[in-house]
Amino acid sequence: MAAIFFIVRIMKHRLFIIFLFILTCSHMQGQEFWQQHQWGIDYLGGRTIKHRPNMVFDLPRGLWSISLEMGKQTRGEYPWEKPLHYPRVGWIASVIDYGNPVVLGQSYSISPFVDYPLWRRGFFSVDGRFAMGVAFNTKTFHPENNPLNNAISSRFNMHPELGMNFKFQLSDHWLIRTGTLISHQSNSKFKQPNLGINSIQLRFGVVYAPSTLDIKPEAQKTTYPKPTTQRKWHPIVQLGRGWKEDKTFGSPIYPVFHLRTG
Repeated sequence: MAAIFFIVRIMKHRLFIIFLFILTCSHMQGQEFWQQHQWGIDYLGGRTIKHRPNMVFDLPRGLWSISLEMGKQTRGEYPWEKPLHYPRVGWIASVIDYGNPVVLGQSYSISPFVDYPLWRRGFFSVDGRFAMGVAFNTKTFHPENNPLNNAISSRFNMHPELGMNFKFQLSDHWLIRTGTLISHQSNSKFKQPNLGINSIQLRFGVVYAPSTLDIKPEAQKTTYPKPTTQRKWHPIVQLGRGWKEDKTFGSPIYPVFHLRTG
């Protein structure tokens, strides 16, 4: 029954149908691509956190989330991988139900992630995870239609995640994992109100690797090209532009400019 319930929740959301279709096409068109990556699915449960006293929406039940993952184990192909102890990198597609479908609705997100190895021994490992992506929210603030949602007012929002995974390798191709995850969604005050949605979640999932799965990878012996210049210092100039709404809903949106040198 648990497996049937799990599948029904996935199929209710079109994002995962599209994601599964992409994975199927990748398998059919490129066997090497399928073999080089690791594929995971996770179920997460937790709570949406009302971190401000002026958050007026109710939370009649807990939060649930489902995520699909495509990852790859680094082995020193690039210079930055060795100082980070050969992390695991990839992409996550997630759906989150925040516990109040009428006011907060659901969010659909896609994010690149990095799993930083913290401790490895035998068939057990501990990783720290950081992800930063974009989310689409089905419910936003409206002064007449949805006045209680003073957390999110824009459809698209930034979606950072920070977590820790405890992984147990079962065989050369399978591992199970559990862990914790903290997530946040907001639009950086592009549109008001923007108190943001914070949540804390517990994870349980499985990962499958078509090729051999190794949670303690051996580094490749790679010779990196030497820099073409002997200069140790380089000037850097960064330009940026954004927009910000005033503190009240419906106020004018003002441009924001950014200039940085170093």
